[in-house]
Amino acid sequence: LARLTDLTWLWLSYNAIADIDSLANLTDLTWLGLSDNRIANLSPLVNLIHLTQLGLSNNRITDLEPLTSNTGLGSEDHVDVRGNPLSAASRTTHIGILQGNSVDVTFDNLTGLSLVQVSGDGQIGTVSTALANPFVVKVQDQNRRGYAGLLVTFSVTAGGGSLSASTDTTDATGRAETTLTLGATANTHTVSVSAEGLSQTLRFTATLPTPDFDGNGRVNFADFLALANKMGSGRGQGSYEAKYDLDGDGEIGMSDFRTLTARFGDAK
Repeated sequence: LARLTDLTWLWLSYNAIADIDSLANLTDLTWLGLSDNRIANLSPLVNLIHLTQLGLSNNRITDLEPLTSNTGLGSEDHVDVRGNPLSAASRTTHIGILQGNSVDVTFDNLTGLSLVQVSGDGQIGTVSTALANPFVVKVQDQNRRGYAGLLVTFSVTAGGGSLSASTDTTDATGRAETTLTLGATANTHTVSVSAEGLSQTLRFTATLPTPDFDGNGRVNFADFLALANKMGSGRGQGSYEAKYDLDGDGEIGMSDFRTLTARFGDAK
């Protein structure tokens, strides 16, 4: 292709093409069809300044910045980028630049996207310790394909604690995640999740082991006595019971006592 520099029309759709470097010298092209391939990098198109029709639908494109650097794209030209995992920058900035240059841009509307839970909900953790697994969400289209480049926000809404990240950008599979470190007292922790441009809000929960050892619905003196009876025992000893090891450190001691004291009087 690099030798066919006088081409003005080229159709290469449905060919599983990933690399389009060979197109960089075809500067006479006015019509280029590249839909339904595996293209991610648009840099070779920067100097194709005579393009009037550019079909890029259903590829792996996240970054449209190279098209904004193409000084020939302008009034009455058309670019189709539907079906690509466009980054937030491309949707909010690059498409706007192209449209500002009077380019007709066809792209996906975010109303077809949804935010779903993947994993991490309902974990039981230990006091002031990060959960074993992150909270993972996915932004997907109507065909359950992941949508990359969308900003996801995580916020603690109950129970205290802290997050490894309050925001994350969806990766190539559409996933984003954060890990919660539990607080010291509240039994139930809640984290809310939202995504840029979507109206949905998801909720993850995690809990601390309950010091209501006798299961009567209240943390009271009977639970205090039960814990006191186990003080000093460690994992591997016959007297050790995991439910009294509230911080999960393998030993029933003062840390567990402090947790119970902080929650003394709690009721379901």
